[in-house]
Amino acid sequence: MTLGGMPQDIVVETDNLKHWVEARLRGVMHRYGYQEIRLPALEASTPAHESAGTAWDRLRPDGLPSGVRAVLAAHTPARRGIERIWFLRPVLWHGPQGPRQTVEFGVVVFNAPDPAIEAELVLLIRELWRALGLAQKAELTVNNLGSWREQAQDAAGRLGLHSRRHFAEFTRMLDALGQCWLLDADDVAGRGYFNHTVFDWRLASDATGVCNGGRCDELASRLLGRPLHAAGLAIDVERLTDLLCRYQPPATQSPPCVVLRAESREQATDLVLFGHTLRARLQGWRIRTQLSSAAPETAAEDADWRLVLRRDGRWTVWSRAEGAVGEQSTDALIDWLSGAQAAGRER
Repeated sequence: MTLGGMPQDIVVETDNLKHWVEARLRGVMHRYGYQEIRLPALEASTPAHESAGTAWDRLRPDGLPSGVRAVLAAHTPARRGIERIWFLRPVLWHGPQGPRQTVEFGVVVFNAPDPAIEAELVLLIRELWRALGLAQKAELTVNNLGSWREQAQDAAGRLGLHSRRHFAEFTRMLDALGQCWLLDADDVAGRGYFNHTVFDWRLASDATGVCNGGRCDELASRLLGRPLHAAGLAIDVERLTDLLCRYQPPATQSPPCVVLRAESREQATDLVLFGHTLRARLQGWRIRTQLSSAAPETAAEDADWRLVLRRDGRWTVWSRAEGAVGEQSTDALIDWLSGAQAAGRER
């Protein structure tokens, strides 16, 4: 069976990898104390405080600037006190090559004017690369765009004292934190959206950044209709998943799967109870009870273990790694699977 021309097992494995990535995103956000906000899949129409011809109209529905817009459409920040927000949302947009759908991870921080927040965002993503096994392949580039007013000036030395001090303090923090960085003075793609600091994370020799971020006070202020300090970042999760498969496939992309089946329908209760016992003992594993007479060879192709409860109460065991293992009692089978789980953790 295929889905959109892709074999079903590849589709399932890709989805498992996306869940694995999203779980690590959530773990990092939890450790940094950021709060999740739920955003609509499709963006709403222009709010009342925005009129035609503003920066709003130029935003495509993915990337940090549009993420700021979506957050402000769903949430009004307080006038004081730092707010740290993150989100995962599906986005659909029409580009030069037609419609495209992806999943975006974004972080937005309000009411934090100091460059320390940009440094925190860099460290947050550095921890994510470590969690994904990509730390050795990640490269950070930074630039100083200045204010919107300064961006409109083409003369050399256009950056004012405030912009230069802000960026100098940001880079000093990176140095103090042991974070390597490269100045990319040619990175001006964020003009009109970002102000002051911008940064871009790239993996290995990939020319296009996988995570872009920076400060966008002036855009947020225009969208909200009052002064507002804002900074953040955005990651295309679909693209990150593709790069992860290319550079550093995780050793375990999905939890092990055990499929249980009984020879007799009268053993259905025993099957369900044993499945409950295994779920309690094998935390994180998938335990599936097959309550039908279908042959396991055709109904459990993705199983790592297939266990058949015989009429005499013993189990016939098949392992993807070892093939037919033989017969075991219930207690011996539980111990054997627990040992397999412990061996997998040690690896």
